[in-house]
Amino acid sequence: MYSSGALRVQSVGNSVTSNVLNFCTATTANLGAGDDWWIQEISGATTTSTVISNNVLSNNGGGVTTTGGIRVNGTTPIVSGNSFNAFNGSGNGAICVRTETGNGTIYGNTEANSTTLVSASGNPGVLYGNNPVSAGAMPLRNSATYDPPSLADGEGVTQGISCAGAVLGDIAVATFSLDLQGISLTAWVSAADSVGVRFQNETGGAINLGSGTLYVRVLR
Repeated sequence: MYSSGALRVQSVGNSVTSNVLNFCTATTANLGAGDDWWIQEISGATTTSTVISNNVLSNNGGGVTTTGGIRVNGTTPIVSGNSFNAFNGSGNGAICVRTETGNGTIYGNTEANSTTLVSASGNPGVLYGNNPVSAGAMPLRNSATYDPPSLADGEGVTQGISCAGAVLGDIAVATFSLDLQGISLTAWVSAADSVGVRFQNETGGAINLGSGTLYVRVLR
């Protein structure tokens, strides 16, 4: 395999589908400054809407560990349904999918015997349904037991809950496991890895909810 990788695309509406790539070995003489991928979408003004799907990539061969699986760097790429096995080591060689664009959609990919399924540079875009779930996958979620205090009419209380991977500007949604009895529930990302949830009583009377489970979901 040469420094450009096994497959390289740079155009509009590329489709890289149903390929089987096994033991794509790279050697030191063929590598290009550690920027090598079996399937690589190159950034450019006309690189848009690439679909990379249902490919099988196995056994990251060779003595050099800088050659990774799939790299996307264009506009609105989709990487879905790909299967990876034995992508491990160091550098790019430990990465199945590398996304360097904030508007990609990465879903339904699976890996085994590998180090990192999805690695992102900056905002990874939309990630869901990958197995195993990668850091930064959307939606982020967490839950915690919480017993709100008794709230008189016009009163409210704010509870914080951790949510790893959340950043300011993300969309946050909260739910509670008990009947809210008219209390309104709002959520927002209050800081990195943290969601604020507000219980506000505007029902006209006092309400004392019992202890329940507070759930948060974060979307990007």
